[in-house]
Amino acid sequence: MVLALQVLVILFGYLGAYASKKKNIFIFYVISTIFSILMFYSVKKYAAILPVATTGIRYFVFIFKDKYKTKYPLYFCLLLHVIEMIISTKTLVDIVSSAIVIAGCFVYWYLDEAKLKLGALLLNIPWIFYYIYCGLYLTMVNTIVQCILMEIAYFKLKKKETKRVNYKTREMK
Repeated sequence: MVLALQVLVILFGYLGAYASKKKNIFIFYVISTIFSILMFYSVKKYAAILPVATTGIRYFVFIFKDKYKTKYPLYFCLLLHVIEMIISTKTLVDIVSSAIVIAGCFVYWYLDEAKLKLGALLLNIPWIFYYIYCGLYLTMVNTIVQCILMEIAYFKLKKKETKRVNYKTREMK
């Protein structure tokens, strides 16, 4: 069961990591989050469930980011993460996972698609160590591969942006 859940987390994580539109990234990450919650529950790592659940809520709220004319959804998610951190923190490792989740709020709200890939890479590095700590080795390997895919997508998006800027520059001349 744990292996199947890890595979589903991996599948939807890959889809999110390689998606080029922010909305699609968030949709795939919501689905991946649901399977992550089930995975942590099955290995009895209950402290990880609340941070992951609040992250899933954040991804869901951020799906509709373009419709908001205010930053209140960002503030709501930050408040949700802080409350989660207060409730679920029992060890130093729990604080680290909660801090990563809070930092992710800013990364996923403010960065465009290309920079988001780079920011997500930096956020995933501490998760690799957390997965080792939890004994979730397949998920750890997945995170490493997902980081590689994010960087491929990042360079693909940067290349596309460079072509767009060069094309506009040539039109202006």
